[in-house]
This record gives sequence, structure tokens and C-alpha cells, in this order.
Amino acid sequence: MVVELCVDQSGQVIQNSVKFTQRGSTTTDAQLVNAAIRNAKSWGFNQGSVDRQCGTITYNFKVQ
Repeated sequence: MVVELCVDQSGQVIQNSVKFTQRGSTTTDAQLVNAAIRNAKSWGFNQGSVDRQCGTITYNFKVQ
């Protein structure tokens, strides 16, 4: 599952930028999508020199 997000200059995730993308994802299960989005919103990154940087996080869920 792939989630797109953007980070501000201080390294904080821009909350309204986090979204699921079908490109590269193999499921559309609502519970997994919501879990990935919640997790992505909680990340923090190093400070940068640009106002906004965007990218993706790939989650691999495994059945146990």
C-alpha cells in the first residue's frame, strides 16, 4: 500500500497532504488504508531547506 504525503520545512507532515494512492498499491481495504494514513501522519522527519517536500511511504501488510 502506498501513501503520498508532504513535509514542511521543519520536518512535520502536512496533515491534509496525506492520502492513499492506488498507484503501487495492491489493496483498497478501508481498514488498511486508514491504518496507513494514521501512521503516516504521525511521522517526523529532519528539517530541510525547502518549504515543502513530497514523497511516498510504502507499507507492506502481512497476514499473521
